[in-house]
Amino acid sequence: MNSWRDVANKVLVGLRLEPCDPDAKQKVFDAYPFGMRKYHPYKIWLSEVHKVYPWLRPKKVKSFTRGMPEQPNLFKPQQDKGGK
Repeated sequence: MNSWRDVANKVLVGLRLEPCDPDAKQKVFDAYPFGMRKYHPYKIWLSEVHKVYPWLRPKKVKSFTRGMPEQPNLFKPQQDKGGK
């Protein structure tokens, strides 16, 4: 019996995609062999997609908190900044 990983790898290697292919993501989406995109088989599929075609990885989104002032910590006691 083949594992989820073996089946996913065979399907993905059979696609033979190139980085310049504009429909690569759609072809990978259409080739999904396990039914519903949920649970363990889908996680295995995604990990194999990233192994076989690392250039299909989504680009990292920049953090929106850069340049924002630091938030006060409500649970840490405040230091007294006075002259007394």
